[in-house]
Amino acid sequence: QYGGDQTQVNALNLTGLVKTIYGNAWSFAALLNNGNVKVWGNQTAGGNQTQVDALNLNGQVKSITSTIFAHAALLNDGNVKTWGRAASGITQTAVDALGINGKAVKIVATENTFAVLMNDGNVKVWGTANT
Repeated sequence: QYGGDQTQVNALNLTGLVKTIYGNAWSFAALLNNGNVKVWGNQTAGGNQTQVDALNLNGQVKSITSTIFAHAALLNDGNVKTWGRAASGITQTAVDALGINGKAVKIVATENTFAVLMNDGNVKVWGTANT
């Protein structure tokens, strides 16, 4: 499942609520006008809404960046939340271990890895070390 099922999208009731959408090879993430996120597509590659809801985003998402198997959200307070394929090292535990602590200003990605630019000019990475 690659996110091309319109019934999945219709079930999310997104009409008039979407600010922008992001995608990877397997799923989509819609950033809503209220700062929350709705996802669809492959359940293990970023399309699992239960996984997103567990992150308690609370309307704080500023932007989303995607790898081939996952998504990461930059929050208004400078923190980062991530979801998707844990086998690629893309877990919230990995992000929390980086000590971002509200200092993130930008997230970029390659196929299997995220990098976050910190407000002090440092860079932190998580994901697959060898691809």
